[in-house]
Amino acid sequence: MVYPPAPWHLQGYAVQTLQLIDVARVRPLVPSELEIVSLLPGKTLGGIYISSYGLGSVMEYNELQRIPGLCSTVAAVCKPVFKVLNIN
Repeated sequence: MVYPPAPWHLQGYAVQTLQLIDVARVRPLVPSELEIVSLLPGKTLGGIYISSYGLGSVMEYNELQRIPGLCSTVAAVCKPVFKVLNIN
């Protein structure tokens, strides 16, 4: 797939959830070189992002992102780890 140059203008709808998730449950979903950050003992922050971009957008598509947890690298830079699934 060829993507248009940035910046992208997207119009549509999105829903995002955030919840505390058991670290042990999401460990298999996170690359081993990343450390899962615990916000409470044994819990990290994860969620789901669902969107639909339509007319008026640079591209029209649907998206589902799974965010298994808040992670950091050895340099302690926090970033979410997610998987993007196009659901057209």
